[in-house]
Amino acid sequence: MISSPFSFSGRIRRSEYWFFKIFIFAVFLCLMAGVAHRIINVLFFYILFVPILWINLAQNTKRCHDRGNSVFFQFIPFYNLILLFGNSDFGQNQFGPNAKDAGNNDYNHQFGKTALELSEYEKSYKNGFDFRR
Repeated sequence: MISSPFSFSGRIRRSEYWFFKIFIFAVFLCLMAGVAHRIINVLFFYILFVPILWINLAQNTKRCHDRGNSVFFQFIPFYNLILLFGNSDFGQNQFGPNAKDAGNNDYNHQFGKTALELSEYEKSYKNGFDFRR
């Protein structure tokens, strides 16, 4: 489920995105509770701040890629809600294969045909010609 949290390339599923958001929230809660009580934890907070920020930006980037959007969409206010609840692009997009493996092997989708378009066999069969003879 967790694949290279520091990388900015590829796509991730919503479940992995939720996992990291909850993890980051819990880490910040613990750090903020510690900062209020001890000065040493302030130093600890600033040591962990950069890696946590890096992981957060990387996960946002991969989730934007999963939706087929540019990296810069993550800086739009309230776009994180769309990242949390929105569906991913079906099949492969310019950022890689679907993380759910949904539609990665769908040749109709890869070649630009719609999924509702009938194959040549189905068209001929509906017109009364049967290939099975």
